[in-house]
Amino acid sequence: VFSLDEIMMMMMGAVDVLRDVALDDMERRAAAANSSQASGSASVTTAFAVLSEPLVSRAMSDEDTTTGPVLVFAVGRAASRVIHGCEFAKLRGSVVVGEKSLANNAEHPSVADEACYLFVDESDGTVLVSCQYDELTSAQSDAVVRAIVQAMGASPPRKTVVLATMPNAAMRAHASPPAAAYFVETDATSSSSEGEDAVDEATALPLPPGNVVDGTAACMLTACQHRGWQARLFVAVSQTGGGLADATCGDEARKLADVLKSATGGRLGASVAKDPGVLTSTSSASLYA
Repeated sequence: VFSLDEIMMMMMGAVDVLRDVALDDMERRAAAANSSQASGSASVTTAFAVLSEPLVSRAMSDEDTTTGPVLVFAVGRAASRVIHGCEFAKLRGSVVVGEKSLANNAEHPSVADEACYLFVDESDGTVLVSCQYDELTSAQSDAVVRAIVQAMGASPPRKTVVLATMPNAAMRAHASPPAAAYFVETDATSSSSEGEDAVDEATALPLPPGNVVDGTAACMLTACQHRGWQARLFVAVSQTGGGLADATCGDEARKLADVLKSATGGRLGASVAKDPGVLTSTSSASLYA
């Protein structure tokens, strides 16, 4: 017969043993998950830019962010239509992403392409990036942004404009009255957003608190924040619910075109690409499937 104190001691010992077993099991599960995540993401984090000629004609110091080119980064098909509507944009290359098809390549920049293209506006040297992937993993988004930053070379942009869309269902709060587009900016932009750098309230308003922007567009804004670059991320709200998956995205494209026109002083965003481009041939397109 055991006394009450002895029974309590045995119970406490059993609890300690069970706790140690549970902790060991949790540690093994966490280690296995981390190992699986590392091995699974290693094959999709590669991205590199293939250029026919440099994006920026002259190099400058990393600290000189006042005379570099303007960088416009469009994410999704609606935003890409704005880039493809730029009259003087010349294709300079593309960003190749691991495990992403380049099927449906077109003879001209096309909203039917599933690729990430790099252009330069020959009228003023603005670098234009059209990333038409509807969905990228966080690792792929980070790889794409790093490839674009590296493609800029030693010439940091004096201003970065990021264009994207957000489904209306994802909005947690709207301005009153709702705006056609909203924006988020880096600290460097907030401290100098006066005069010609101010946002026209008729085209976009600050993103209301409570909303979250994620994906490749947010990854680019984060990269600019870490580097101390001036950057704004503009999102057009999709009322149809199609978001980036909608191949036409006409309404969102027009909103973003107005935003880009305002953000660049009327130099860009005057038109939106209307046609999907002309495919070279079925056989050549199948090479990239």
